[in-house]
Order: sequence, then C-alpha cells, then structure tokens
Amino acid sequence: MNRVCVVGAGAVGGNLTVRLANAGVDVTVIARGANAAAIRERGFILKTAAATLSARPRVCTDMAEAGAQDAVFVAVKGQSIPEIAAGLPALCGAQTPVVFLLNGIPWWYPLGNARLPHPWPDLGLLDPGKVLERTLGIERVIGSVVYAGNALLEPGVVLSTAPTAGMISIGEPDGSKSERIAALGQMLEAAGYKAPIAADIREAVWTKMVGSNLASMLVCTLLDKPLAVFSQNAELAALSRNILREGMAVAKAWGKTLPLEPEGAHDPAKLTNNHKPSMAQDFEKGRMLEIDPILTAFQRLARAAKVPTPHFDAGLALLVQRAMDAGLYGR
Repeated sequence: MNRVCVVGAGAVGGNLTVRLANAGVDVTVIARGANAAAIRERGFILKTAAATLSARPRVCTDMAEAGAQDAVFVAVKGQSIPEIAAGLPALCGAQTPVVFLLNGIPWWYPLGNARLPHPWPDLGLLDPGKVLERTLGIERVIGSVVYAGNALLEPGVVLSTAPTAGMISIGEPDGSKSERIAALGQMLEAAGYKAPIAADIREAVWTKMVGSNLASMLVCTLLDKPLAVFSQNAELAALSRNILREGMAVAKAWGKTLPLEPEGAHDPAKLTNNHKPSMAQDFEKGRMLEIDPILTAFQRLARAAKVPTPHFDAGLALLVQRAMDAGLYGR
C-alpha cells in the first residue's frame, strides 16, 4: 500500500498526511479553499512537542483527479459526509479499502454481520440517501477509532498536543484478521501511530464515544473549556460520571459491555489536559458542529433501546440551543 489518499485536511487528516508522507508513503490529500492553497504553497506542517514536521503531498480538490489509490482514509467531520460521499468511488480500485476516521456511530454500523439486539432506529443522517451504502458497501469498509490530540492552527498547519503520534485502532467490521488490515496496521505503525487491530471494532467505537465524546465533548463545548475543567470542578466531574454511566448502560443494551470505570481509571476528575475536544475547537472557530453523528445518534440509540439518559439529554438540549443561536447547527 504505497499510494494513499487522505480525504480531509483538518486536524486529524493533516496529522495523518504528514506522518504518512514522512514514512515514505505517496500521499494525496483532498483539500479545498484556504487549506488547499496553503498546502500547495508551503506544504503541510505538523507542530509537535518534539519537532516540527512537514510534507508536500499532492493536493487535489477533486477526487476524480486523484484517481484510484491503494487505500483511502476519510478524515472529514460527519456532517461533511454528504459532500464527499458520491466522489469516493473514484478513489477506489478493485481492492481499495476505505478507512473511516469518524467520531460517533459510523454509517456502516448495522451492516454486514452485525447482531443487533433492537430494531435499528432512523439514522439516515449518517449516510443521507444511503449513498455510501450503495456505492461502497460494507465490503470496502475498515472501521477505526482515533485517539490523538490535534488542532488545526491555521490553513495547512496542525498542532499535535499529545506527547506521541497517538493511536488509530482499526478493525474489519466482521472481526476478521485480513491481509489488508495487517498491511494498514503496519503502515500506520511505520508512521508512528499505535495501531492495534480490534477484534470487535463496534465495541471500540462505543468505548471511544462513551468514554471520550459524550461527557467531555458535550460539557467542554457548552462551557468553552479544556478537559482540565473536570479536575477543577467537582460538580462537573460528577455530571460527567453520570453521563458516562448512562452511556455505558446504552452500550450494554446494544450488546457491548465497555471497559470503562467512572469511579476509577476513567474518572473525569483525573483529567488535567488543557486540550479542547474537537467540537469545542469547532465552536471556538465558528465551524458547524458535529452534533448529529455523535450526540443525536447516541440519543436515538438510547431511545430505541428504552434506556433513560436524563443527564445526557439535558446537556444535549442546552448544546443544541447554544449552537443554533450561534448559527453552527441547524435541524
């Protein structure tokens, strides 16, 4: 897998693009606007605590121009999926896998051999018109969960706030140990990431969403605060623990018992990181918020399983109103 395309030149896509290019991979990045112009002019720049890395990937604004690749990484926000869905097949050869680096519940979750304990709710917002399901299908999909602190400082410049490259856990939706998943893991590890292969990528999705996205992202965005706010405010830490418990209950109702400990290793009161979650960054920058793929999707799954989530529901109602008032979300 030497020819790789990264769709999306934001914080996650930028980090991945630079690290893959520095590992010798032939990378094409799909970017637009000021980002595309900046990368063409001076390359993609990644600032880390240890060093500043740079790369000069091929930049395309049109996926058809990029052509077929050995692998594709989709690193856009969930609300941007409708804009790029129809173009993705142009990047695919006969065997090209597509890795979706998405927060929240992925569009492919109920497909394939998924064993669902409840009827799947209406989550058409994840793949409007089922464009991805029709054009890519589950066969090309590689699931992933990303743990890395990144921020887009300005067009073409990404700041990595984590001490390491971070972790990109990947997995086949059917849990198999395929040749392509092994090759992707080796490529990511060569680029500096931890890249464990998940035996159950759906469980990994739930763990990230509940353990990182629900309580911390929701509260930090509401308050415009970094993660450290939970270690500084006992009441907020208690609220976060309650949302964690609600999230774990919903996951269990969908057949996933999560390895999270609200009163132990995963106690939000232990968070001292000054990194802002991606949604809080987006609010600060005046960008549309990724509410539906993460938070609305979770709420619909909770209601479909008849699991009460009063703490989460109150937080989501407040966030939706604040986002609509700011013009950063519309239903």
